[in-house]
Amino acid sequence: HPEPTTLTTALAHAHTTGHTPTWPTTGHPTPLPTYPFQENRYWLDTVTDTSGDAAGLGMDGAEHALLGATVELAGGQGGVLFTGRLSLRAQPWLADHAVLGTVLLPGSALIDMVLHAVERLGCGRLEELTMAAPVVVPQDGAVQLQVNVGAPDDSGRRPVSVHSRAAEQEQAGGAWTSHATGTVADGVAASPVELTAWPPPGAEPIDVSDFYGTLADLGLGYGPAFQGLASAWKAEDAVYAEVTLDGETETAGFGIHPALLDSALHGLGFTLDEAERQQPLLPFAWAGVSLYAAGATVARVRLAPDGPGAYTVAIAGSSGAPVAMVERLTVRPVAPEQLAPVAAGPRLPLLALDWVPVTLPALAPAPAPAEGRTPEPVFVGDAAELAELAEVPEGRAVVADCAPTAGGPGGDPHAATHHVLALVQAWLGDARYAESRLTLLTHGAAGEDVSDLGNAAVWGLVRSAQTENPGRFALLDLDEDPASRAALPAALASGEGQLVIRRGEAFGPRLVQPNLTDLPTEPAAGPAFGPDDAVLVTGATGALGGLVARHLVTAYGVKRLLLVSRRGPDAPGAAELRDGLTALGAEVTLAACDLADRAAVAALLDAHPGITGIIHAAGALDDATIPSLTPERLDTVLRAKADAAWHLHERAGAGSGVGRFVLFSSVAGTLGSPGQGNYAAANAYLDALAAHRRAQGLPAVSYAWGLWDTEGGMSGQADQGRLGRGGILPIGVEEGLALFDAGLSLGSPDSLGLATPVPVRFDLPALRKLPELPSVLRGLVRTPARRAAALGHAGPGTPGAPGGAGGGSALAERLAGLGEAERREALLDLVRRQVAEVLGHTDPAQVEIGTGFLDLGFDSLTAVELRNRLIAATELRLPSTVIFDYPTPEAVAGRLHELLAPAEEDPDAAVRRALARIPVARLREEGLLEALLQLAGVPGAEESAASEPPKGDQIAEIETLDTAALVALALNEDKA
Repeated sequence: HPEPTTLTTALAHAHTTGHTPTWPTTGHPTPLPTYPFQENRYWLDTVTDTSGDAAGLGMDGAEHALLGATVELAGGQGGVLFTGRLSLRAQPWLADHAVLGTVLLPGSALIDMVLHAVERLGCGRLEELTMAAPVVVPQDGAVQLQVNVGAPDDSGRRPVSVHSRAAEQEQAGGAWTSHATGTVADGVAASPVELTAWPPPGAEPIDVSDFYGTLADLGLGYGPAFQGLASAWKAEDAVYAEVTLDGETETAGFGIHPALLDSALHGLGFTLDEAERQQPLLPFAWAGVSLYAAGATVARVRLAPDGPGAYTVAIAGSSGAPVAMVERLTVRPVAPEQLAPVAAGPRLPLLALDWVPVTLPALAPAPAPAEGRTPEPVFVGDAAELAELAEVPEGRAVVADCAPTAGGPGGDPHAATHHVLALVQAWLGDARYAESRLTLLTHGAAGEDVSDLGNAAVWGLVRSAQTENPGRFALLDLDEDPASRAALPAALASGEGQLVIRRGEAFGPRLVQPNLTDLPTEPAAGPAFGPDDAVLVTGATGALGGLVARHLVTAYGVKRLLLVSRRGPDAPGAAELRDGLTALGAEVTLAACDLADRAAVAALLDAHPGITGIIHAAGALDDATIPSLTPERLDTVLRAKADAAWHLHERAGAGSGVGRFVLFSSVAGTLGSPGQGNYAAANAYLDALAAHRRAQGLPAVSYAWGLWDTEGGMSGQADQGRLGRGGILPIGVEEGLALFDAGLSLGSPDSLGLATPVPVRFDLPALRKLPELPSVLRGLVRTPARRAAALGHAGPGTPGAPGGAGGGSALAERLAGLGEAERREALLDLVRRQVAEVLGHTDPAQVEIGTGFLDLGFDSLTAVELRNRLIAATELRLPSTVIFDYPTPEAVAGRLHELLAPAEEDPDAAVRRALARIPVARLREEGLLEALLQLAGVPGAEESAASEPPKGDQIAEIETLDTAALVALALNEDKA
């Protein structure tokens, strides 16, 4: 028998070359694994042309290697737009152009793109192009490019500009960055330069053997594609060079390949003295650029000084015939600090929670509901008062007013969340409230001025309840201004899920991309750690805590670390961590401490004086959906994060010597997270604590982390899949530590930065596919307006359809035109597609319709996700127990058919509905009134049909009826 690896290789080769093995029928069968086989294809796709069929999209092909399409702008103005998309995957040769560690699109590429546009428009010359900022090419992802050539003026000149933005920002409507502006014109350079005598007579050869090694020392990391300088000579008036294009570089689609043009400029360094060569040069302004021949792979170059920092550049082919001419090129030195914000800022997914103005609906001043005013809300204090409500009066909102928590400045997050958990569970558990929404009202627990830390935790808890039960809960925070109280009815009627009202004005939370380049890189208090710091790290034996502890030593040179966890030296991996950090030169102490115990924290810090920095990375998980969550499970997570953070805060006040106070929070507190109401509550408390400290002039920064791509973290594979479907991508370790560094500059009280940065990498296309986009993400993603499901989305009191027909839902309208068999098939297909999405199957056919959901792999969280997807698709109110009440996909589809199938309509009802739309006066004009009276059996109606309408008290009474009442009479309704 061959070795297993040999057999596997042979079978794989046979399968991929089209053979089907014939398995023997004898021998002992091997039991199959308990999970279903996933016959999916995992071969990597090769890089293909990404331009696509431009004509099919209403555009023309751009016929350039870096530009995919062009479109003439309407309006008869003559403007033309060229578009393209760059990435290291599609253009791997760009990775060979790195400046100070950052891959930049060479300025020569912009020149070639603009020259191509010039040629397409019948112009011949790039008159000028000034560079505003380099184009950063990310390691992952892509960059969108636009070359915009405007309409010609009276002299024939056209304006030109080049812009870019990260491709991932396309769906979010991200801002474009301007990289270059200039003008193009007719004609070419008057006297192109020929370089036929070669090498140039009288020029002295220059040793270029270590040229690119010297450039690398300056931070110019040029790879093979851009190492084109083959030889150089120096004369009195100029520097001459010969450059070649790497043999593997394709020139098709370029006028002059950017690598060749960039290499042509490398000889500029030989015109400088030793001091001037210490900084790399980048092109700044190009003037008088003309292209005479395309496709060159070898070039002769003449670089002649033309004033300080300026040159004339002549480029010829291998025969000396002109290829291109730059009448004047201005260059400037570039320093690392100039590229740092360009290189790091746009690529780091560091977001911020902003509170943006929200327009509230205008309510009619009249008190009567019939005249459009929303009735006064019903207030309840606790679950007992909620239970005492006989019913929710139609059109009235139910509000639970959460009193400010006791327990000092830190509040009591335990009591606050226990109180609200009972309310939320009572609301979900009572069928009387299925059509209504409960609003949790707080005071100073959210917004930019958090003063009630206890109820700040409530916001995290309820945000998770919102993700599990769309449309059932709202959060509202009021200040003490009378105008804010007066705005309460409009806020309740707005349909917004989260609002703060300040001085009568409403604001909603939105995640935004802050302009970090405007923030100070070195605040006065000094944000970074240093060798003299002594840093306490909680949760240091966990995945993130250990990474950060090592980073403090390797990146900041911290020499003294106090690593704290519940088990201290006895924690798994603690000894290895200590030994590794000690080998790096740090003095490491491992300590066991229950940080939720105030006295234990005091004893710890008394025993280890001189702590100058605190990083609280400890945490705990005890996941449960809202109906299963208990006060005890809340307390478990709050103790590890919230209580510990408050006790550390108490010892890190003014005069404590603690200059850096860092909290590791989670985006769960910002967005809510299904099945993690307790975890979201604890993290919302941490974010509020950071804001509270900053308001007191104390250092603080709370990172609302997204998902880290680490082993041993608190998120398992299933969590990663669920978060991925929710649009959250994992952050790599290196990127996470870079985000940690960036956030430190925001942590000092005199910084202009943010107390609670949100480092999360979102998959924006995935966000667009969500059944319903949370309002907090509307600042990142532009989505078309969706019809709100009948869950009270349009505001309290909105009639819903709990377990009933979807009213005028789009799905119900589509089903109405199908036969019963087709309806059932369509609904079964809908359920299978949603199940496949939740379970991560690529093909809905993999979902067995008769298999139980538990056997398919569903748990409480995926059950919630499926229910919410079905709600969004059907606009029905479905209970959280839907997959338990109907335990197979086939059964769920059958239930949806019962709720959505069009009912057989009573013919009389159809007539009644049609006639009720017609005014009585119109009925009389058309002669239909008498016919209705005859149907109703009104005395004298028969005679009146041929003459005049009947008279008398009965007819006078009929005249006072509206059409609906008259139709009811005619159809023998309510005759008694």
